[in-house]
Formats: sequence, C-alpha cells, structure tokens
Amino acid sequence: MINIYELSLLDLLPISIKTKEIETVCKVLDKQLSEISEILIDNIIFPRIDELPENTIDLLAWQLHVDFYEPLELDLRKKKELVKNSIVWHKQKGTKKAVEQLVKTVFFDDFKVEEWFTYGGRPYYFRISVKNGSIKTKEQYNLLIQAIDSAKNIRSHLEKIILESNIKNELYFGTSVRKTHTIVI
Repeated sequence: MINIYELSLLDLLPISIKTKEIETVCKVLDKQLSEISEILIDNIIFPRIDELPENTIDLLAWQLHVDFYEPLELDLRKKKELVKNSIVWHKQKGTKKAVEQLVKTVFFDDFKVEEWFTYGGRPYYFRISVKNGSIKTKEQYNLLIQAIDSAKNIRSHLEKIILESNIKNELYFGTSVRKTHTIVI
C-alpha cells in the first residue's frame, strides 16, 4: 500500500519523460507537497474523531447541533460517540430507533422501548423498560427525560419508565408454636 505522505513524484514519473530537468522539478514539488500533506492531516476530522482532543470534540458538537450534548458532563468517550453518530441520528430523529440509540449511548445498555400497540397502551404513548438500571437522583431523571424528548417525535408521549432490578437477598424466617394447657382444680 502506498503511503501518500511518503510518496514521491519521481516514483510516478514515466521513463519516457525522465530527464534531469523534470527530475529537478519533481524534487522541488515533492518538498512543497510534503509540507502541504503535513498540514492536511489537521483538516481531516471525521476519520480522526477518536484522536481529537476534547475541546475540538466540543466544537464539533456545537457545529453539528448534537442533540442532548450541552447539559451533560459526559466522559470523553460518550462525547465522541454522540458526535460520530450525530448526522445519522438527525436523519432518524423522531423514530423509535433514535430514542433507543441516544438512551443507549448516554444512559443504559440493557433496556427496550415499547410502543403503545405492543403493550396495549393509549395511542401514541410509549414506555421504556430498563433492566438492571438505576436513576439515583432527580437530576438524572430530568436528564433522561430531556434526552428522550430531544430524540422522540412530537406526537408521542413517554408514559412511564420501568426500572427492573435483580437484587439478591437472603431471606430468613422462623416459626414457633406455643402450646399451653390450663388445669383448673
């Protein structure tokens, strides 16, 4: 595979026009092209999102109008994921899939979005069932609601969030029997 940053015009020069003057021109152009290629790497953004610093990711999020980016103090990995997927998510905005992808990226891994016709609810309502997830504070709950509102369509309404937890506790119980017998003399 040819590395564009190490490529020389002399390597591409056909033998039929290889003269001393042409070789000299190619060497001069090689120097100029290598300087340009070093600068170009800074302008290649999307393929390098994983390499970019946080302040660049924040600017990209602003430029791409990434939904539900500003209010959160996310870790860098989640921020990069939101920026990477923002264009696709804008195309899917207002769908069940958009809600699922945003909630999965920011909040929970194991959950499902159920629309009203799958569980017999009221028309245009949906619910979210989260397995082994927790919302510990009112702020987390409000952020989740805000995220869902930014991805769902306008006519649909969140009916409820169901948090399922498997807690393993030991249960101890005991019984006693008391038998009394009274004799009257």
